[in-house]
Amino acid sequence: MTFILTSDVDFVSDDFLDIAYRPLKELPLTIFMTGRSEYLDKAVCENTWWETEPHPNFCAQSTHGGSIGEVFSTIEQFYGDAVGFRCHKYYSSNDIEEEFANRGFSYASNICTDLVSIAPFWDRCGILQIPIFFEDGGYLKYHGVPRLDDILKRMHRDAVYVFNFHPIHLVLNSCDFSTIRRLKDSMSATRYSMLSAEDARMLRNNAYGVADFLGELISYANKNNIEFLNLKQYYEKQKANRI
Repeated sequence: MTFILTSDVDFVSDDFLDIAYRPLKELPLTIFMTGRSEYLDKAVCENTWWETEPHPNFCAQSTHGGSIGEVFSTIEQFYGDAVGFRCHKYYSSNDIEEEFANRGFSYASNICTDLVSIAPFWDRCGILQIPIFFEDGGYLKYHGVPRLDDILKRMHRDAVYVFNFHPIHLVLNSCDFSTIRRLKDSMSATRYSMLSAEDARMLRNNAYGVADFLGELISYANKNNIEFLNLKQYYEKQKANRI
């Protein structure tokens, strides 16, 4: 069994990134960026087991651009490792994926399941698709607070499990989806992207939430000698084994 921890930055501040990723400093992690970050520039130099990749927004009214070409021009500024990608809201198309392939990207983690174990597969563009097993926001929306026992029931030993955590849910220790939705709707995108460490202290949920679940997941993996990889490391293993 292999665990892969990933995170979609989703336009939060460096203060929030620092708080969210502090418990993960000793673990492999793939971070999908929505823009440049001084925090991440420094963190990936200190943590060689961290990988950064682009998290482009191709949706309508995107601040990354109004066309596929414009969005790619924007994300060229924060490509990171430029090995894999995950699109905002998992939005994609044949044209988008072919453009990533033409630019040398080798894997995508852009398919999100609801606790369904789907083996990674090579698609028609030659990209390794590595589906997501668990995503915090989706689970909160449709099921409520994740509990470790409920997640473990859906696993089996011979599989790879990709987890997707968003900084906003880790920082605020979210226990329901609607609270975060109301928070985002209560302010402008600019204000949201500037939330501070003080804001985090004021807004954080003190009941059991997503951050607590992540802590239990990591403890379980460590106690049971479960391997942690980032997506790039996993891709390199699959590439080497491909016939």
